[in-house]
Amino acid sequence: MNIVAIVGSFHRHLLALQQSGVRGEERFNHPVALSFTSKLNSLCRMTHDRELDGLSAVRRIERGEAVEYEVILL
Repeated sequence: MNIVAIVGSFHRHLLALQQSGVRGEERFNHPVALSFTSKLNSLCRMTHDRELDGLSAVRRIERGEAVEYEVILL
């Protein structure tokens, strides 16, 4: 799977939902948004701990620090 293609498609679908009048919480909870989010979580092997580790790494990157992270092969 190409994560860039999936994110691009997600973006196009969210824009289409917005243009059709679906906004706010209704858009975030729309079956299309939930399906794409589920796919991204699956591709990233997302767990609660992994999410917290990722957010912590982003904070370190923002401060200009070097970051090491676990890569899980597909």
